Amino acid sequence: MSFASNIYDGNKYPFYHAKSNYGGQFDVSWTQLFKVAKQRKKLTDLLTDNALIAEQQFNDVMNSLRYTLKTDLYTVVGLLETQKMYKAQLDALQPLVSGMDVQLEKGNISAKENLRIKALVFDLQSNILENNHALTETEVELRELLQLPTSTFILPQLSITDIPTPTVTTASIDSLLEVAKNNRPDYKVALLQSTQQEHNLTYQKALAKPNVSAGLAYGHQGNYASNLVSFQIGLPIPVFDRNQVNIQIAKIGINQQNAQNEVLISKIKSDIDEAILKLTLSYQLYSGQQKDFMVKYDDMLLKMLQSYKNKEIGLLDFTDFIGSYSDTKLQLINQLTNIKKNIEDLNLACGTTIIPNN
Repeated sequence: MSFASNIYDGNKYPFYHAKSNYGGQFDVSWTQLFKVAKQRKKLTDLLTDNALIAEQQFNDVMNSLRYTLKTDLYTVVGLLETQKMYKAQLDALQPLVSGMDVQLEKGNISAKENLRIKALVFDLQSNILENNHALTETEVELRELLQLPTSTFILPQLSITDIPTPTVTTASIDSLLEVAKNNRPDYKVALLQSTQQEHNLTYQKALAKPNVSAGLAYGHQGNYASNLVSFQIGLPIPVFDRNQVNIQIAKIGINQQNAQNEVLISKIKSDIDEAILKLTLSYQLYSGQQKDFMVKYDDMLLKMLQSYKNKEIGLLDFTDFIGSYSDTKLQLINQLTNIKKNIEDLNLACGTTIIPNN
């Protein structure tokens, strides 16, 4: 819509005098642009693609956060089990240490024996401190993820000893790859971006077609007739190849996205392959019999402590057992924690729950 009128002509009425009785001039026009080749719909398709891509990108972020949350929870469970193990040893040794100075004065034990047992207690206390540091760091990250107050201690209601039966092998990679394609948000984003590039090419081709503009105009005292009403129509003449550069860029974008999709498929397959391999190795290292073995090992700790008190075993045998007990128990806790984390690795690689892991 436009309006034009004279404001000065240097004659009898030099300033604004558009009224008809003053002989002034004014023009009013209205023009409407009509897009051809369904340009509006094709632009809407592009905008819809953007919305769908943003949705899947959000899902991808949420998947990563859920993975971090679950692995952090299992880390906390493993650290609490480690803390319990160290504390059990410390509680067993503290009564022994408290009476050793008296026994040293009486000459019942040597100074070397006294210091060696105290060194065991010191090592346990140091290990407990380091374990608590790791626990504190993981708790901080969990509170950030869950948006909880800094004073909150998160105690997961999970068990690392509840190990599910393995249900996947390296032969499952091809089938799991199809599952991942249907569920992984990053792959869905890639497919949507391919569609977006196709829509962009279609839109750029549509822009190459000239649009039509039409409208009405009214002129007062500005033409051969005092009051002229006219119809206007406009059509750009494509003298040069219109929008060819953008069309070519859109075609290149399609090829680039297709290549990126192939790379992503290879990465997804690699992620699944790595997750299965790690899980398989973890299961091979761990067996259900180790759980019963550790229960017997815990009983043996108390028996070895009593045997040492009764002078049935020497200092060397006792300290060797304590060191072996700590290492073996810690390895088992790490094995159980790794299995739980490896399951989460596989679930994340596939974009869905392949092995339930509660």
